[in-house]
Amino acid sequence: MEQARFFSWLDRLLSRRFPDRTAALCLNLYEDGPAAWSAELIGADRFDPADPDWACGETAAFREDPFRFRREGGWEAAQAEAVSALTAYLERGSRADVMKAFQAVAAGFVDGDLELVYTASELQP
Repeated sequence: MEQARFFSWLDRLLSRRFPDRTAALCLNLYEDGPAAWSAELIGADRFDPADPDWACGETAAFREDPFRFRREGGWEAAQAEAVSALTAYLERGSRADVMKAFQAVAAGFVDGDLELVYTASELQP
């Protein structure tokens, strides 16, 4: 995943205003074909680490502007790359403070388990 392009994409989305009821953010991942993936950023109306479906109540979704990338190795490799890029953004992205204002940030495939990347101002190991 080209980190500079990913950072620019997140910068653009995080410059938008999220509804006040947004509690957390999630990077939803999708398979687009062999070694082709896309990601969309959504806002969720609640965060509950005990509930695997916490990101289903969307307050905002930026489906019109997905981030597309190529990655060999199956969905696990694509998710690991997305989590790594998201972690890097939270550490040094220009609008990381916007993300950190929410209760949590996660990434994962919409039909799979979410991986928490950030909660309550702490990066997860």
